[in-house]
Amino acid sequence: MSNRKYSDIIQEEFEQALSETDVDFERKDYPWSGELIYEAKSKDDTFTLRVYSSLDKRTGEARSRGSDAIRTVVLHTDSGRPVLKERRTNRIQTWKKNLKKKINKLAKQQGNVKKCEECGNTMVIRENSNGEEFYGCSWFPNCKNTESIN
Repeated sequence: MSNRKYSDIIQEEFEQALSETDVDFERKDYPWSGELIYEAKSKDDTFTLRVYSSLDKRTGEARSRGSDAIRTVVLHTDSGRPVLKERRTNRIQTWKKNLKKKINKLAKQQGNVKKCEECGNTMVIRENSNGEEFYGCSWFPNCKNTESIN
């Protein structure tokens, strides 16, 4: 069986996966969205980690394929503008593991948002080919500035 097999997800399963992260999420009901959205504010209220679930908020079930990827983003709370984001999490068999990793990474980053000294954009945590983390400019490849995390 391929790891790329599509997985249907229901609300209870999704919320269970969120509860297994390092973040305490709250479900939000925004009139402008047809999907379930979950948010957690940073300790100082400056940033909001938002997860777009891809679950229909009327049924709590997975939306149709094609509009089904789970999205994670960190927003500046006052402006609502994104400052960090991860690649979409596809609803395949490994979705829980992939989503938890992305959420925990963004939660770690939202407490340490840095500005690039060369261009002023946000520095994000990246991994090199050896799995070691470093700060890299979010404007890559236009700006190739990096910094050591340690």
